[in-house]
Formats: sequence, structure tokens, C-alpha cells
Amino acid sequence: MYCPADVPAARAFDARVVLGMAERRAAGTARKAGCNMVVVVRDGERFGITANYDPRRLQVETKDGVVTRLEGVN
Repeated sequence: MYCPADVPAARAFDARVVLGMAERRAAGTARKAGCNMVVVVRDGERFGITANYDPRRLQVETKDGVVTRLEGVN
């Protein structure tokens, strides 16, 4: 999964690197790559998200403060 989603993978950030990272560190890593990380599920609780498309929005799931799943880039 690459972010931003609107550029060729060769020039994009491989979002898989945030898996296993602490939420704060993962958000900083994504931000440095030009992406905005949004937690959409935290400890099993799903949050509402906006319906607009943003190729730089990285949606993740966390458990106990650690990124456990990539939900998508949109």
C-alpha cells in the first residue's frame, strides 16, 4: 500500500513500514513522507471518517497504541 495514492509506487511512501510502530511515531513517519495518518479503529472502536477522497490520507487501525493494520489510502 503506497501513499500518496496518486503517484507511481516507485516515488511513493510504502505505508507498510508503519505496521508495528507506536501510533505517534507512525504518524510522524507518514507526515515526513507527505501523508496524513488517521486512526479509524482504536482498540476495537471504529470512528467515523469523512467521505471525501484524499490520496494522502493513510487510514490505520491501532491496538494498545501500536499500528496493527492498514485500512487504506484515501
